[in-house]
Amino acid sequence: MERERRRGGLVWPAILILIGGVLLLNNLGWASISVWDLLRLWPVLLIAIGLDLLIGRRSAWGAVLALFVTLGLFVGGLWLVSSPGPIAEPAREQVTQSLQGASRANLEIDFAVGQLRIGSGAAPNQLLEGTVQLHRGERLEQSAQVVNGTLSARLQSQGQWVTPLVVPAGQPGWELGVNSDVPLQLVVNAGVGDASLDLRRLALTGLTCKMGVGRTTVTLPEQGALEAHLSSGVGELVVRVPPALAVRVHPSPGLGAISVPTGYQHSGNVYTSPGYASAQDSIDLWVDNGVGSIRIEEYAGE
Repeated sequence: MERERRRGGLVWPAILILIGGVLLLNNLGWASISVWDLLRLWPVLLIAIGLDLLIGRRSAWGAVLALFVTLGLFVGGLWLVSSPGPIAEPAREQVTQSLQGASRANLEIDFAVGQLRIGSGAAPNQLLEGTVQLHRGERLEQSAQVVNGTLSARLQSQGQWVTPLVVPAGQPGWELGVNSDVPLQLVVNAGVGDASLDLRRLALTGLTCKMGVGRTTVTLPEQGALEAHLSSGVGELVVRVPPALAVRVHPSPGLGAISVPTGYQHSGNVYTSPGYASAQDSIDLWVDNGVGSIRIEEYAGE
């Protein structure tokens, strides 16, 4: 007797088509679903696996039923994560770090999952001020010490915690303001989500930013001479530079493309803005994006 051929499911091809379609619409500007929004729908994948194994491969009608149930959950989940409806927020906590009399600072921020916003606005006697949203089981660890007039501070997410499926759209997980007068070495490590670093008013002396998965936007200050190292595993990396800041970009080979403003000179694997050699305010920018895109763009100085 001829062995019955195993029936393939419809669920996985449909999910791949849906995800690809959402990402395409997002790139074309016809949708505003972030990578973080898609990642929050991971429980739908577990349901899809169960439906596909339970009924999807037993009969044609079972495959169709599993397909429609999965599509309904996926579309409904997208609507929920992009809707600003009345959904309870995670608990918010205030966070501060005093300068403790230091005249310089090193600040490291280790952020796990969600949305991260870093800007200026801390009080003169504070290194940073802000709010954080902690998921269930997550805790915040904070440490600081002053050595020879330099404050070394660290803000770190710790614990074994569960990310809720639905978080209000547009609500940042961590929102931090940093002192704009103190010379600062800034290190940011983040896992999954969207990060926006508005560094226009900070007195940066060095910058390192390592992101895992998601979209990262870094807005650089108009003044200073420094090196910056920016990397992202999967996603989009956008670096905004003022016209007054001369830039030399060193991209690392990856699977994504890089775009730079008109007028940048390309030599070997280095892109240089006009007037870099004689500029007083300049930055050497080392960028690395494994899978995704890197975009260097100019913004009008404020």
